[in-house]
Amino acid sequence: VGEREIAGQLNRSLAAARLAGQGSGFHNALQTAVGRTVKKVQRLTVWRHHGRGVHSLALEELQRHLQACGVGQVRPTVVVVGMGEIGRKIAGLIGSIAKCKVIRVNRTVGADRKQEVKPLSDLPRLLPQADALVVATGARDPVVDLNVMRLPVRDKPTLVMDLGAPAQVSGYHQAHIRYCGLDDLLSLPTVAPDDAESGHVLELVEEGLREFVLECRKREW
Repeated sequence: VGEREIAGQLNRSLAAARLAGQGSGFHNALQTAVGRTVKKVQRLTVWRHHGRGVHSLALEELQRHLQACGVGQVRPTVVVVGMGEIGRKIAGLIGSIAKCKVIRVNRTVGADRKQEVKPLSDLPRLLPQADALVVATGARDPVVDLNVMRLPVRDKPTLVMDLGAPAQVSGYHQAHIRYCGLDDLLSLPTVAPDDAESGHVLELVEEGLREFVLECRKREW
């Protein structure tokens, strides 16, 4: 789960290091080896059909929750905090597939996006409308304290999905809140490739690692 996002983030990080003058021949060789291995795995195995990301798991869990709470008869409102890569993906899926009204919130909002994205300072005002809250920021400390920013008390608990690492939400130990952290989401049952296919993937990874080590030895790294 999330393998494609991780591979992409690594590739962009190495490219950013190179642009910042912090790259090296070692990093270039690593990027080449990783890229070649990922392409082999996608071309030669069925893992390409299992590229489910955190955003797709979050959508599935949100749909299960709304259905169990009987919210599906009306158009639910979901507040998504964090408009990075994962937050944007989740907001788009919730709007298009789950047919929810999505309120997008971010810590910083450019002048050209004030119509579509609300600032974090508006969150206390927006939370009473929320049938669910999804937090996907990259902050080092929690950005949502539910002891201060209160969710409404309903017959059914309000779902709070915290996709941050470290956690982005605090104060969620309340009876009217159902908290789902990143570890909870990743522990949900998923359809995975069988053992034989997984073994094939590991062989390709080991092959890529051997090629990379050989390149390092050739250059006496």
